Amino acid sequence: MSSPRISPVLLATLLLVGLSSGVVAPASYAQSARATADPAAARLYEAAQQRLRTDAQAAAEELNLLVRQFPGDVLAPKALSDLARLRIAQRDEAAAEAVLDQLLADYPRSTEAASGFVMQAELAAERAQSLEDLGEARTAYQRVVLLFGQDTYPRLEGRSLARVRSAELGLLLGDVEGAVAELVQAIEDEPPSRVTGRARLVLGRAFLLQGRWTPAMEVLQTLADDVPRDADGAILRGTDSPTASAADRAEAGNLLTLAHRHELRPLAGQRRWVSTDRLGTELNLEEPIGVAADGSGQILVVDKDAERVSLFRPENRTWEGRSLKDPVRPVFAGDAALVVSEEGVSLPFDGQRTTFLEPVAGKEKTLDRLLGAVRGRQGVFFVAAKGWDGLLVYPTPRRGSSILATNRAEYVDLDRDELGRVLTLDARNNRILRVGLDGRSAEVVASGDWKKPVAVARDALDHVYVLDQGNRQVFVYDRDLRRIASLGPSLGAGIELRSPQDVAVDGSGRILIADAKHPYLIALD
Repeated sequence: MSSPRISPVLLATLLLVGLSSGVVAPASYAQSARATADPAAARLYEAAQQRLRTDAQAAAEELNLLVRQFPGDVLAPKALSDLARLRIAQRDEAAAEAVLDQLLADYPRSTEAASGFVMQAELAAERAQSLEDLGEARTAYQRVVLLFGQDTYPRLEGRSLARVRSAELGLLLGDVEGAVAELVQAIEDEPPSRVTGRARLVLGRAFLLQGRWTPAMEVLQTLADDVPRDADGAILRGTDSPTASAADRAEAGNLLTLAHRHELRPLAGQRRWVSTDRLGTELNLEEPIGVAADGSGQILVVDKDAERVSLFRPENRTWEGRSLKDPVRPVFAGDAALVVSEEGVSLPFDGQRTTFLEPVAGKEKTLDRLLGAVRGRQGVFFVAAKGWDGLLVYPTPRRGSSILATNRAEYVDLDRDELGRVLTLDARNNRILRVGLDGRSAEVVASGDWKKPVAVARDALDHVYVLDQGNRQVFVYDRDLRRIASLGPSLGAGIELRSPQDVAVDGSGRILIADAKHPYLIALD
């Protein structure tokens, strides 16, 4: 497998501040900059923008040349900012840090420096190994607001983004009130931009965490309704508006549904899941044993008997299939569709595969009989394998170690939360553990009197879903470890769980179940 892809949070930050791999700087900035730039510097910058689409290394050389030849030009700090984003997108953090150091040392009061501080803070958040590290990263975001005040920089998207990212870390650290205050400032005090939409999304999530359902629904609905229209007034659903990205609007819609499902329906005496449907009937599945879903609507299903993996793409509502030997369980890592097989982890739609060495000193034996795997922070893999008492951790495929090892543990499945912390199902002790940011410690987030638990999933509001094959049921637990739902064996619509193998939850809280005795996925909505 190639080097790990950029994390979804970091990618979102890069897009908001101007550039991800292959995305050029905003035209409005480029046009205003060219008006005052040296013509030769402007030509270099334009060449770099064009080459970003096809040759990242050539683009980097053009940006470096611009800075060396025209260090006093208005485009020099912009070139460094673009170069730093490019290096981050390429996962070359050392090179990115060097570029950011140069940007902040040579152009500390430029508008690009604000984005540079944001990128530095983002890298610190990505590397965080403790809550204290996250707190320091949050302080770095807050420093941007102090250094780049509105009196001197009235319009500065980097400052607005710093407020939002600081608030997001605040939510993860438990400072909900402080996060709400930062988000309100980002919405009310900062000039409108796409960051405004992100601020509304995070504010809605913060209100949900506080149990303030009415304001949460109002702010999320405002975001979901922020849809651009063409000249004839037709809605452009998949298009960014000036104050909201299409991705943030979609996530707001999912959160609205999720909150309605878990909070408003129970208050009204209604069931959280009211319908049962057959999904993927056109695939004619022979033995579905694995399913995964992400927040954007993608679904990944594993058919063991057919040795086939199928991916549902919501943009065109079609399935795409690939053959894969000995598939076990699918999982999404950002937008990457991964599939665990008995001897490794594959990107079946990219043709890449990773195998792991057993974590035994002096041995060069490939780890086999994998049961599940998930990618945590900084590309570290967590792997559950049959015959191992511990959960296996791999910073690189050749260097692994065992954690949470006891002679009574049996880890069979994994998931992860927004912070990159890993959830693992210990089937023998009937508990779900969440591994800390340090990659070693763990806490229990759910437990029950299950007969044969085989799979775990979670949603954006921290509900935990456990598939118990022995009881042929899905059990749902809230953030306080209380069981709030038991689903099955009979699910309605003439469908009954017979041999359930895996469970997944999409962004709206819809539950998907792979049952080896049914030629389709079961969807509870």
